[in-house]
Amino acid sequence: DTTPADEDTDVSSTTGFLAEVSRQWETASTLHNSSKNEHGRSRNRVVNFRCGVVLSKRGGALAKLFPVFYLGGGGRVGTGRQYFPYVSARDAARAIVHTIETPALEGPVNIVAPTPATNLDLTRALGSVLWRP
Repeated sequence: DTTPADEDTDVSSTTGFLAEVSRQWETASTLHNSSKNEHGRSRNRVVNFRCGVVLSKRGGALAKLFPVFYLGGGGRVGTGRQYFPYVSARDAARAIVHTIETPALEGPVNIVAPTPATNLDLTRALGSVLWRP
C-alpha cells in the first residue's frame, strides 16, 4: 500500500505476520500496567519503540545493501512505491535517550526520519552515491 500513514492512522485492520506480532507485543507490554497513580498515569511507564530501518555508515541495513549496489545488483523491489521507513543510527540513539530523559513520554514512540521515502527513493539515492545506474 502506498497510502501515507502517520501516528493517527488506524492500522488496527492491518494483516500479516509483522502486524500481528507487533500487535501482540504491544498488548503484552501493557497487560500488567493497568494500575494508575494519583495523576491518572500508569504506575510503570511503558514505551513501545516503533523503529524504522536503521542506516549507518558503520553497519545497519547499509552494510547489507552496500555490496549489492556497489556491484551493480541493486534495484527497486516491485513497483518501488512501497514505503521504506528509515532512521539514522545517530537519530535513533538520540530519540531513545530523549525518551528515557522525558518521563511524560509513554506508549508508542515512532523512531523514523521525518521525511518518508519509498523503495525507489532509496534505490535512486544509493545508486547516485555509488555512481551506479
